[in-house]
Amino acid sequence: MQRSIWSRIGPGAGVLLGLGGVVLLVVLLGQDLGYVSPRESAEAVTGFLEANADRFRVMSLIQLGFAVLLLIFVADLFERLRGALPDSARWLSTAFLAGGLLFAGGLVLSAALGYGASSIHDFGEDVQTARALHALSTESLGAIIPGVAVMTTAAAAASLGFRALPRWLGVFALVAFAVNLAAYWTPVWMLWILATSTLLLIRPDSAPLPADEPRIEPVPDRP
Repeated sequence: MQRSIWSRIGPGAGVLLGLGGVVLLVVLLGQDLGYVSPRESAEAVTGFLEANADRFRVMSLIQLGFAVLLLIFVADLFERLRGALPDSARWLSTAFLAGGLLFAGGLVLSAALGYGASSIHDFGEDVQTARALHALSTESLGAIIPGVAVMTTAAAAASLGFRALPRWLGVFALVAFAVNLAAYWTPVWMLWILATSTLLLIRPDSAPLPADEPRIEPVPDRP
């Protein structure tokens, strides 16, 4: 069985994504950013954006990096699910891939809006544009909800219904799905990605890769 590039780098990318997300959350919880709502006065909003412009830019770059790692992880697990599922259930692997793409798209959207909000000096006196970007960047993380929901639901169904992954990962995916709907800023999905990727690093056969196409040997001519 020939391993694809995704199966070689996918588990490592997932581990980096999961660990990076947890570390980032711990760092952010330990900081007091003095958050200002977009509904507050123009002076308060502009002051907040100017004071945290560098943080917004760094966060945007981190989100873009997370999106790249996520796509690598999703490509690997898509191949593995497709190889482990019967033909009648391979649509679950396609659903997982679609959810991962939506998820990555939500991260890119949030990164773009956050970077735009950090460029407040480019707006001059146009405070309303800065306020609008700040409001959109604040709410944009909600864009990951559909992607996480589809991705974790498909993984749970593939695990619990067809044993494409260990069943405990399927239960974990359902928990991540429920928490994602209730509180999308709680990164349980990152813990699920970390657990899945770590398992694939330690036990690569936990989710089999697609089998190679059977090789048909030519039949020698009879004398």
